[in-house]
Amino acid sequence: MPERFATMRLDQASEVTAPDGATVRPLCVLPGVASFAQFVLEPGQATTAVSHASVEEIWYVISGLGAVRWVV
Repeated sequence: MPERFATMRLDQASEVTAPDGATVRPLCVLPGVASFAQFVLEPGQATTAVSHASVEEIWYVISGLGAVRWVV
């Protein structure tokens, strides 16, 4: 049987600040499998590329301009 998970509306999600200064709103967690969150970087703000040992990330940019660099 598939594991159940809960989702959350963006306007109801808690807001935390990531170490790089991005605003993060956790929206969905499937424990031990996956999670989904909104990350917001303000104009001029940057994040550092990292490589995770056990996690893959999908970035979906909805507005603004910037550059994404893949780390292998």
